[in-house]
Amino acid sequence: MAKRSELVQLLPLQVISPEGILLLLDGSEVRRNFLDWALFHVEHSFHYHLSCYLRALKQRNALLKTVVTNQLDYWDTQLAEHGVEIDRFRKRYIQQLIPVFNTFLAGLLPNLVVEITYRPGWGSELNLTEALYSARDGDFRLKHTTVGPHRADMIVKCDGVRASELLSRGQLKLVVIALKLAQIQFLRSSSTKTPIILIDDLAAELDIEHRLLLLNAVKSFSGQVILTTPDMALIDCSDWQERKMFHVEHGQIKEMV
Repeated sequence: MAKRSELVQLLPLQVISPEGILLLLDGSEVRRNFLDWALFHVEHSFHYHLSCYLRALKQRNALLKTVVTNQLDYWDTQLAEHGVEIDRFRKRYIQQLIPVFNTFLAGLLPNLVVEITYRPGWGSELNLTEALYSARDGDFRLKHTTVGPHRADMIVKCDGVRASELLSRGQLKLVVIALKLAQIQFLRSSSTKTPIILIDDLAAELDIEHRLLLLNAVKSFSGQVILTTPDMALIDCSDWQERKMFHVEHGQIKEMV
């Protein structure tokens, strides 16, 4: 049986839904996952470094719950070796993503300026090896590792304030859509892959202008797009050459001819 990672690699999916706003509202893990999704599909060695890092992190955290200290140097070396590579991949990806994101954002919210920065998960004044060693005493007290790429975050701000604290829900949704579209474009330009795009409840919190902008954007990607809506009148796909429509009711799916 194929591993889950192998299946995911063969069939990249990108979801645009009302819940996508959690990318900006939830904690840092969801934003790390956003970054790592693209790197998993584009950078062949990224999954290896991330798997090794997470395995070393698990071992280090287990040691921090004991009084054993003689193995920490080894696991710190493992964390630093793979963590530096993860950090390098993420930083480079964000640098490539920002100009593409700005282009999509200008089409959706032309008067909004958004700044995206990356925090690696430890202070810039130390390298990762030094940061892990410096944090040991505190990590023993807390019984978990407090520095490293597993603490990284992608910070999204407007006028120096986190977007989640300043923008309306509708604006946040459009920022997330611009991020997702930029990620799709990055994948297509950096690999031979074209993701399947799943758009759930397209009309939720989007006016007709922004619905059309989103539809035109995804149509330009030339991949498979699956749309759901409670009201077909809210979606105009009449100019899509190849399309099929289905009606779902009580778990039953019927094609509409």
